[in-house]
Amino acid sequence: MNEPIYDNPNTEQTELPAFEYEQAPEPKAMNNMAIAGFACAFLSPIPGLILSFMAHKKCQELNEDGQNLATAGIVIAVFNLLLRLLILVLAIALVLGVVAFAAEANALFTAPSPDIFGGLPPGIFW
Repeated sequence: MNEPIYDNPNTEQTELPAFEYEQAPEPKAMNNMAIAGFACAFLSPIPGLILSFMAHKKCQELNEDGQNLATAGIVIAVFNLLLRLLILVLAIALVLGVVAFAAEANALFTAPSPDIFGGLPPGIFW
């Protein structure tokens, strides 16, 4: 009764399929330029954009890993560049608005200069 099932001659035994071990594929080399482009995209968008474009092209040519990282670097660099340009335009508009307001306020609160010579024609006293 305590016989294991695989030793019992009355049961039909089926063979398990042989498990074949496959070799793991060789890992692709990560493109270091993609990493640099992604990191630069946050800090300095123009070099990050250039590095990311170069890395994206190189990953396609050499079949390296890092193509998605390079694409993310391109998107982040473009977004960062547009954000910086928007901030620059808003800063310039703010400065011009403050200058225009100050000039208008100065014109409103400045007293007219009195005519100390009583309307004499020029050339008599000066």
